[in-house]
Amino acid sequence: MQKYLKLHYDNNSRIEHFSTSSNYAFINIVLKTNKKGKKLKNVLLEIIKNFESSNIENKENIDLSIMLSLPLDSEFLKIPPPPSFLKIEN
Repeated sequence: MQKYLKLHYDNNSRIEHFSTSSNYAFINIVLKTNKKGKKLKNVLLEIIKNFESSNIENKENIDLSIMLSLPLDSEFLKIPPPPSFLKIEN
């Protein structure tokens, strides 16, 4: 993971699939709704540990940005049906 973190943060537009600058670099973690918080905690700690032990240039001046998101097929993205109209009798 340290190798990819270094590539990602030191890229400066050399490799297309990595960030264009360390200022715009971030790590995206896709959360599954059935996973426990303990697993997320372990993943975050592993990322932080690898970032701290990597040999990224000017690491002291770089923010480690982590974005948490849900998968696209998440139950939260399902749109409910529109409400039905009430029939009022006179």
